[in-house]
Amino acid sequence: MESTGTIAKTSTAASWLPVWLLAFLIACPFLPTLAIPFDFIDDGCLVYRGPGSLFERIADRTVGEFHSRGPFRPITWFHWELQAELLQESPIFHRVARWAFCWLTAWLSLHFFMAMNLPRWCAVIATAIGLLIPFRGEIWPTLGLTEAFAMPYALAALIAAIKATSSEKPWRWDIAAWVLMALAIGCKNTMVAVLPAQLLLRAWDPMRGFTIRNKMIPLIGLGSAGLLFVAHLIAYKLDPHPKEYVTSTPGLGHLLAWGRALTRSIGLEFIAPGLALLGIAAWYRTSTFQPLPSQTRLIAVALVLVFFGVAIHLPVAGVSGRYSVVAGWGLDLLAGLFLAQVLAHGQIFLARWGLVLVACGLAVAMLAGYDRMARQAARSALLWQVVEAVEAETSTREPIAWVGDLMPRRNQIGLGEGVHFGWHLKGRGRYPVTVVPVNTWPESSAMSRVISSSAEPPPGWKLKQAFEKPVAPLGGIDRCYLYHVGATP
Repeated sequence: MESTGTIAKTSTAASWLPVWLLAFLIACPFLPTLAIPFDFIDDGCLVYRGPGSLFERIADRTVGEFHSRGPFRPITWFHWELQAELLQESPIFHRVARWAFCWLTAWLSLHFFMAMNLPRWCAVIATAIGLLIPFRGEIWPTLGLTEAFAMPYALAALIAAIKATSSEKPWRWDIAAWVLMALAIGCKNTMVAVLPAQLLLRAWDPMRGFTIRNKMIPLIGLGSAGLLFVAHLIAYKLDPHPKEYVTSTPGLGHLLAWGRALTRSIGLEFIAPGLALLGIAAWYRTSTFQPLPSQTRLIAVALVLVFFGVAIHLPVAGVSGRYSVVAGWGLDLLAGLFLAQVLAHGQIFLARWGLVLVACGLAVAMLAGYDRMARQAARSALLWQVVEAVEAETSTREPIAWVGDLMPRRNQIGLGEGVHFGWHLKGRGRYPVTVVPVNTWPESSAMSRVISSSAEPPPGWKLKQAFEKPVAPLGGIDRCYLYHVGATP
């Protein structure tokens, strides 16, 4: 009785805030991103309006990316090119647009988790885990990760499938669910991993449980969205152009890497102490847990999301937080259900303190995310100092060598940053000069200027200007140097 009263009080305390405001509060830790300048990781090729009409640019970028890299994502390029056209070259406008997608994703996550019959306070914690854990939270400080566009469509598609099961006119929700899933796949092809969970939700009757009786037509209709992925896969295999993304058979090491990625996706390094104490509270339970039909549905959908969310990425080498988004939703559902059941049936004193530790872990995760954003802001500000210095050198337009590393450490500049450095110069149109990314110092007879993070140039080069930017809040200084050809002092 005590635990039931506690859960009721907790739900009442959370219920007076509207969902949009809860989503706003969850997204607030990413407000510091509004002060970050354009970065040199992705933004150089995204924020400048190119020649031609909007739809010509979308078609050119979509086809060009497919031939060179492999993904086919016209909806993503629609978002990027529309933003470049409407928001011009304003970093704050682009950052506000990205933060708005973060807010929208939080709002839809809350609605999805509550539609899965999680208590509101559990939905809040599950949504906070999904957004604030740095492993998955890497999506929001940058403008170049496509998951930010795909996630709202995919979440809305899942919600539409749930709505269709209880609607008097389900065909309307079925059409909406299909369109939203198609848009999600058009943003990121691997979002097709959400489709099995969507079909499961559509087949799950609120009264009778899972059944496909009298539902074959809507299920086939919804499933046809997967043909978009199949068509892309066939075109990918038949296209003769070499691709950046290649598929291979996953080995044991890759599977183990994905196992570690799932633990980071749910943020075990931050919330493990709280979950452990909640597990002890569940061990000393005060009442027996009997799963309700809605909870059985939640577990089934969560497992499907985890399985297909991992399986769709196994043929591609590498693991990152953004790849774990779909599987992360499944883990978020399981975490939310675990919290709800422990508070309802576990030893209440331990459960309360376990919940406090989870909240503290999320606070630490938020601080870790802020440190990452501060480092990104400092790095971008540093390289913009270099851009302005190069633009001020109007006496020569000879190419510039960018000496970087393919896999740079924290205080080194990367080769990829050199590529985007050149794109920023070209996009701004103020100083059209060629930037040549290289991993070794060029001969002084071949280049007259070099940008490097090394404070010790080889003979034949002299320092023209040094740049530095303090990194807050944990300290450190990023440095970069512009060298001209000449005798070493």
